[in-house]
Amino acid sequence: MKSLLLVSYEYPPIGGGAANACRQYAQLLAARGTKVVVLTSAYADLPLREEHGDLVIVRIPAGRKDQHKSNPFQMFCFMLSAFLRLGNLVQVYKPDHALIFFVSPFGALGLALKWFHNVPFSVFARGGDIPGFVDLTDAYHAVLAPLTSLILKNTTNVFSNGMFLKELADKLLVDKEAINIPNGLEPRLAKTKKVNDKLKLLFVGRMVKKQKNFLVLPEILQQASELDLHLYIVGDGPDFDLLLAKIAEYKLESRVTILGWLNRQELETYYQLCDLLIFPSIVEGVSNVLVEAIASGMYVLANDIPDTRFFIENTGRGKLLKTNEASEYVALIKELIEDPSAIEAGISQETLQTLSWEASAGELESYLWG
Repeated sequence: MKSLLLVSYEYPPIGGGAANACRQYAQLLAARGTKVVVLTSAYADLPLREEHGDLVIVRIPAGRKDQHKSNPFQMFCFMLSAFLRLGNLVQVYKPDHALIFFVSPFGALGLALKWFHNVPFSVFARGGDIPGFVDLTDAYHAVLAPLTSLILKNTTNVFSNGMFLKELADKLLVDKEAINIPNGLEPRLAKTKKVNDKLKLLFVGRMVKKQKNFLVLPEILQQASELDLHLYIVGDGPDFDLLLAKIAEYKLESRVTILGWLNRQELETYYQLCDLLIFPSIVEGVSNVLVEAIASGMYVLANDIPDTRFFIENTGRGKLLKTNEASEYVALIKELIEDPSAIEAGISQETLQTLSWEASAGELESYLWG
């Protein structure tokens, strides 16, 4: 049996999209016959070690205080703890390969595994860990550029969860290309929709204005004042006050429900409750929220960016906007109110299986073990 050490500083119930992807791959690869050992951050009273058949979860001190957010100090603490545990983990579990979630700085753990323990490693790019994904991290990546270059030079494979990230990674790679393995759909989430009189909209995301373009949300409600719409907002972040101020300015409180961060089970409730996902991100890889909402039967109105386009075009579960402006969203919402059949049509079982996490894990497995 092959043994894989999967390193991710976040693993459910902590973290967001990357943490969920890590869990999906860990569980599915273990089910497919690989011994998977996950090294991740300790949090609250979570057990420091769990074993579920061929899946082992090892949690190490990282100073983690919040379920849905971290900071550079906590990431540093995780890396320091991980460096101290690598030797023991290699001795006990004898991994044939390591898969490190995020390129920089966590890929440095892969360097330690390769140089000191003779364990080859691959990295999985997820977003801000690659230079150029968002300009907010430009200074960070400028400082870490030598480390990033060293990681990419020594890794066996560079995986990305979207074509945009692959293009960014390929600019940094000399002797290989990144391998795109997008997130998968979950067939178990599939439910049919029946649109009622009030159309329910959903937005889920971290409130970073330059990336998520979330200020279009109150503009949509303001311009569609004659429509019976209700917006559910899931998330938080550094620019959240801007959204709250705009909601108050337009007096939209009765038409908006702000939910903060939700765990996975709670979020699934709103995938089932709501009809339309509003997805105005300016920069995005393959979003877990996008694929989960589509799998749940939601219809998506989204900004036209590469990896969002892939899922909408290949599932037929949404519309891509040309302008990403409120007026275009409102026009499309009016069309769907007049004819909700597109929302209610749902997603086919064939599409769910073709683009499933199971298919994604199978592709990842083929590159890890050949």
